[in-house]
Amino acid sequence: MTKEERTEKWFKEVPEAKKLSPEERRKICSCVARGTVVIFIVLLAVEFVAVYLWTGGIIFDRMAEAANQLAVNSHGTRQYKILALFGVILYLPFFVIPLTMGLVYRKRRLKTLAKRACSVGETSSESDISQAGASYHDAKGDEMKGNEAPETIEENSGNEWLNQWERIRRRFDCKTDLESYFKKKRIGEADMGVLDLGMVRFETGRIIACDPCIDLDEAKPYLQTIPSGIYPVRIAVCNSDGSGIRYACAKVEVSGKKPARYELAMTGDEKLTSENDGGQEEGFFGFGVDCGLACIADLATQRAFNCYWKERWDRDHSIDPFNDLFCDLLEESYRQYPKYQSKTGDWFHWKVPGTDCDLPVFASGWGDGVYPAYFGYDAAGKVTGVYIHFIDVEEDFADAKTEDSPEENHEGWTLEVDGEEQTAVTMTKIKEQLGAIRGGDADFMILKPSTPISVEDSDRMCHFVQICSDNGSEEYHFEVGTGSKGKNDGTLIYGKDHLKQEEVERLIQSLLDSNIVPELREWEIVLDLRSNVNI
Repeated sequence: MTKEERTEKWFKEVPEAKKLSPEERRKICSCVARGTVVIFIVLLAVEFVAVYLWTGGIIFDRMAEAANQLAVNSHGTRQYKILALFGVILYLPFFVIPLTMGLVYRKRRLKTLAKRACSVGETSSESDISQAGASYHDAKGDEMKGNEAPETIEENSGNEWLNQWERIRRRFDCKTDLESYFKKKRIGEADMGVLDLGMVRFETGRIIACDPCIDLDEAKPYLQTIPSGIYPVRIAVCNSDGSGIRYACAKVEVSGKKPARYELAMTGDEKLTSENDGGQEEGFFGFGVDCGLACIADLATQRAFNCYWKERWDRDHSIDPFNDLFCDLLEESYRQYPKYQSKTGDWFHWKVPGTDCDLPVFASGWGDGVYPAYFGYDAAGKVTGVYIHFIDVEEDFADAKTEDSPEENHEGWTLEVDGEEQTAVTMTKIKEQLGAIRGGDADFMILKPSTPISVEDSDRMCHFVQICSDNGSEEYHFEVGTGSKGKNDGTLIYGKDHLKQEEVERLIQSLLDSNIVPELREWEIVLDLRSNVNI
């Protein structure tokens, strides 16, 4: 049977396939055929191994003896016919389950893929975009773990601590989109602004954050790192009638890209107890502030400051960093840059004398307390920045109007669940559908923009995204369907596995709010329907 004949036969049972081109049907059919063969072989092997372990191999010995006896008692061509018939009868039961499961898989998978393809193709601006992520797990390669950003973790902490942290690290991810503090003009009752502290050198890429009056000399660097370089440091400022000017978040901007997740910064000294490992909702570990000031700097700056301060301390044991250094720097900063500062000064950017080491110091949100730092990572797992979260602006400055206002409906998007278009596209609706997918009440969800979105650093445009369950687990599989800019060369679909719900929500929120498509260079290509590519 040729591929064309097989495709024609298989798709007779799928009415939706009439909307697909022969080439599209052939490619989908090839994907399903590969999956069917894999299922058949795996199940057959499992059966043979199970029977062997159960009987100790006796049953196979007796089957061989029976075959030999038949061969002895029969002669000529009749001998081969009898042996063939005996083999079919003897081994036929082993093929029943693999054949049945393969057939069930083929029919269900074929129908599901055709339905998905047609549901996308009805409104797609390019004909080949109709293959809406049809290949999940049919062409699956190595698992991608970019969001773990393992290359940024220093190997200087105990293995036991690191192993425990690896199990629970994502529970501590910041649920707040800290980058939005630097983008929005107003959050609740607070007007938002951005304060630029200038370019700061990070010579080693190992970061410390602390109260500079108390812990600058011995603060331990975080395990996570950034590439060495010179980066801007900015402050998200909130201003309200009741609280005045407050610094809500400090940021070292490494790449300028929007984070897909915010991972809690850790030094390796945190006490990870059995309660941390229990699975409940977590809080955070942070650094203490006793003087109302915080700083973020490179490890090289800490060492340079210690040398500088030791020289001064050797000359005068009565000095302290705040009264004999920082106080004057704060007042001078206010005289030069009064915006977003009190008269006594709220920030300064200082270079350690005789070095190139920068030390930015700034007021710490509500003053004394404990504050967490987070490393932001994009969808490809590359570090985008480092954030110190001082104030939960949404919670602390929410007003009645904000709380009672209707949720934003993203009118430039359409949402389909199992091929049926929904009436509204809101994050609440999307979260409900993600829950339905995880619970098995829905197979997949498709989001389509009214106008294709440009993919950064690429010649392709995003025409849809699709989310489905990751092989029946509580994690998700995320697909992005793209077409080429300016020409109809066919669909190229990228996929990523093992995503938690909060990661999926962040990716979708970035798409809906800012038209930011995930970085796809390190994603797996799960279906290629370009006209110049053959399967």
